[in-house]
Amino acid sequence: MITFLRWRSGYGGDTILSSILSQNPDIKSNIVSTSTLDTNAKNLAFNNLSHPLVSLTRNNPKIDDEITNTIEALKLNDDRHLLKTHSYDTFFNTCDVIDIVSTNSLLPFTSLSCLRKTYTKIQGVYEDWGTDYSVVKFLKQAGDKKELDRYMLYLVTQAQLSFNKTSKKFTNIIKLDDWVYNSKCHIGFTYDTEIRDKWIEANTKFFPGSSHPDAIMSDIISKGVIEGLSYSSIRKRLL
Repeated sequence: MITFLRWRSGYGGDTILSSILSQNPDIKSNIVSTSTLDTNAKNLAFNNLSHPLVSLTRNNPKIDDEITNTIEALKLNDDRHLLKTHSYDTFFNTCDVIDIVSTNSLLPFTSLSCLRKTYTKIQGVYEDWGTDYSVVKFLKQAGDKKELDRYMLYLVTQAQLSFNKTSKKFTNIIKLDDWVYNSKCHIGFTYDTEIRDKWIEANTKFFPGSSHPDAIMSDIISKGVIEGLSYSSIRKRLL
């Protein structure tokens, strides 16, 4: 049996999957479970290169005949697979998928988490998001790191808000809000509470309501994005 655990950056997916694998050693996966976090509280689970579907751990993997044939072949054996993917290709509409989702209550956290943990990668996808890349280019050339960080967070928050709206159509979900605020949340599998608690402890300072400057900034930006304000209007609240 193959189940895909799917999430966007910033939604704690590597930690959630690691916590499940830690308590279910018979489950095969395309990542290797770990409780290790970096200085940004990002889980450092690494790819399981021996798994035939390790390519699905990449952002926007190409779902080609080789991938689909491998999936069909794995379905024929008795092994249980729980696999990481970030792909929202229509191919997965007919697969067993568990989506990690969140509400707008945690929008400041998921947006900030996405930015802090994938900063360099995000700069390269602005054009894919259809945003005004000229603003980013101007801020980078001006060397205004503070303003660039704010504007990047604004763009990330817009994307996360859009995803939150889209994710309402998903039926089989793990709600990040429950993972964060309810230590007894049900996610369909037994999981390692120590891994969860370690992640919570490392991320608490970035949750909504925290006095951390980055958390406060993200909260202001998130509220403005939800209200539909332009960046220039939100920026006035940040000054």
